Amino acid sequence: MTKRFTRRWTAAAAAAVVAVGLAACSSGSGPAQPADLKPVDDGATLTMWARAGRQPIFDPIVKAYNDSHKNQISITYVPEDQYVTKFATAIASSSAPDIASFDVIYAPQFVAGKQLTDVTSALGRLSYHEDLLPAHMASLSDDDGHEFGVPVAADMSLIYYNKTLFAKAGLDPDAPPRNWDEMLAAAKAIKALGSDEYGLYMPHNNTGQLQFDFTPFIWAAGGKVTNPDGSFVFDDDATRAALRLFKTAWDAGYFPDSAKSDDGVGFVSAFAKGNIGMSMIGGGGSDAYASQHLPFDYGVMPIPGPKTGEVASFAGGDVAGISAGAQHPDQAWDFLSWLTSDTTQLDVYGKLHSIPIRSDLVAKLPADAGEFMTVPAGLLEYGHQPRSTHLNEVMSNVTGPYLTMFRDYLFNGVDLDAAVTKAQKDADAITGR
Repeated sequence: MTKRFTRRWTAAAAAAVVAVGLAACSSGSGPAQPADLKPVDDGATLTMWARAGRQPIFDPIVKAYNDSHKNQISITYVPEDQYVTKFATAIASSSAPDIASFDVIYAPQFVAGKQLTDVTSALGRLSYHEDLLPAHMASLSDDDGHEFGVPVAADMSLIYYNKTLFAKAGLDPDAPPRNWDEMLAAAKAIKALGSDEYGLYMPHNNTGQLQFDFTPFIWAAGGKVTNPDGSFVFDDDATRAALRLFKTAWDAGYFPDSAKSDDGVGFVSAFAKGNIGMSMIGGGGSDAYASQHLPFDYGVMPIPGPKTGEVASFAGGDVAGISAGAQHPDQAWDFLSWLTSDTTQLDVYGKLHSIPIRSDLVAKLPADAGEFMTVPAGLLEYGHQPRSTHLNEVMSNVTGPYLTMFRDYLFNGVDLDAAVTKAQKDADAITGR
């Protein structure tokens, strides 16, 4: 299988004003210095922030820590569209939480803004340091190779497929598509079942879904999306190929008309209706669908590339770091080192049906884990995020170059070359390339 180094970005993240956050907390130039952290469990009361909506994961994790340690963590959930500015303000006023957990996409901005404590030395003492998810760690690293946190939750791009519809269309429900041609063929067969059946679904007017579910098609085709310097790559063959794939599917009627205006509201509910063959959602859909007890059989598959054996994923989820100037840095490190340990990952995370944030533990998943854990876990090594301090402006802004390029080509009659050329020019203007 060809490696295509490739998270979940929500619509709310588009409103983040990163420039304000960086200006508010920058503490000068020069390389960061690693903190000399050692785990301390002495009964301190720690404060922790996490993004709203993550209570099902973090409440039991924090409880497990509090039940087994003298230290006690008090967690606060912050609305995602307020996180960047609230954290920057807290850093500037010396009132930041000891532990900050946030969407991995914010990591490059927080690192560049020197809002997090350098934990390079402490990480280096962990025997499994090199096994922490590479894409998440890359986003938590600066250009000098210093590291500023750890992964705490992983979410991978997936396609949910309706096995009942597959069987009804004469497709093998246990053999989902392995490449683009097979995906289009399956979509065609499902669409042929009737006017109310559709082969594919993805919200086409949401920057988060576009990044999380469309971008992997570019990676799977060999694209880069971002350069090491944080600039963007849209004017290339891989982006053109992925856009052509979606244009072909749209023009053929494989997507329902409602997908065109969907701004993210229907990204889970559309598949639950039972008339969608393949829906691009992500690992977070597992719990939602399990709780709904869908009246049809369904499974998950990786996002395929043009050729069989090529897969790609947006490595989403959450990371955590120790706030710059935290009152209890050693105690905070005690929590982060406990969080990444074998016992926590296999026992606490296992009970939550959450995939581990260490690649070396994937092989230790229980034999009965099932495809909703094993498939996303198998994608961990293929995960990546676009790494740029201009990500909000270019890829998550609803008027930014990325969504504009996608919609111009699919819906507005703009020529493919013109659409990607304009996106490249606009992105370059934002990044100053």
